[in-house]
Amino acid sequence: MSTSVAVLAGTASTALFITSALPMLAKALRTKDLASYSAGNIVLANLGNLFYAVYVFSLPMGPIWALHTFTTVTNIAMLIWYLQYRHRVRSADHETSLSRFRRVGGATVRKASRQMAFSSAAVTVPSSTPSQPRCPT
Repeated sequence: MSTSVAVLAGTASTALFITSALPMLAKALRTKDLASYSAGNIVLANLGNLFYAVYVFSLPMGPIWALHTFTTVTNIAMLIWYLQYRHRVRSADHETSLSRFRRVGGATVRKASRQMAFSSAAVTVPSSTPSQPRCPT
């Protein structure tokens, strides 16, 4: 394979990889929700990029430099955003979970509509053993 074909293929693949990652980056930046990402994966990707950089930057300058630089910057950004926004998402999840409960006389109870729906469903479920009560105790 001639050098020009290899460089052309490298340039095309670099453009495709960069283009494929842009929607992920835009969504992560816009929503600030990185809960679906694994912290271990992001950390290991950054560590791998550190070691891989030794190899890539020992090669003659070419498309691989652009691809690796983009991948490294992307993974660093994802790590920073993950660490920066994880508290925000966790506190929002905590607030959402707390909104299902209310305080009555110092005790936390579920909202009545949810409790009634659950109780109604429990009463209508037939018991597997006739000796067991159908109503929850």
